Amino acid sequence: MDYALTPEPGMTPAVGYVFAALEDARRVLVASVAGLDAQALRAALPGGNSIATLLWHAAAVERWWVEEVLEGRPMPEDVRHLLGHDISWEKHLPEPALRPPEHFLALLKSQREHTRRLLLGWSDGDLDRAYPDLAHEHTYTGRWVLNHLVQHDMHHEGQIRMLRGSSRR
Repeated sequence: MDYALTPEPGMTPAVGYVFAALEDARRVLVASVAGLDAQALRAALPGGNSIATLLWHAAAVERWWVEEVLEGRPMPEDVRHLLGHDISWEKHLPEPALRPPEHFLALLKSQREHTRRLLLGWSDGDLDRAYPDLAHEHTYTGRWVLNHLVQHDMHHEGQIRMLRGSSRR
């Protein structure tokens, strides 16, 4: 495999490279669940979140950052319903319904496509624009939000790999 970040066609150079980093992190996250079935997605440490929950959470959090912060609109109820339960910032999240990995991978893919469509309309200057998070009274630059999403996927990829290892014992 060749390792290189190539900007997304149709995006400005800086936005395209940030999107390429998002895609690279997502590729690694998705690879972390390769070969798992629905039951294996239930792997969790006592009091912790399952692999299924972490996948759901990755899609839901990206949706929240993109819609509520970058687009400035509340996440619609039908999206909350599709994801199975509301966004929560608690450490232990509710367990989603038992579903095959393809269900969660489709949520991740659908959300990433939404993010891609948004970024196709961005200029490089949009990366440094301040976006308000009205619910929490903070502002974030677009670059910070997108970098946070890269880190978020990588954080949960590490948790998933740890859970895969702990479930083999």
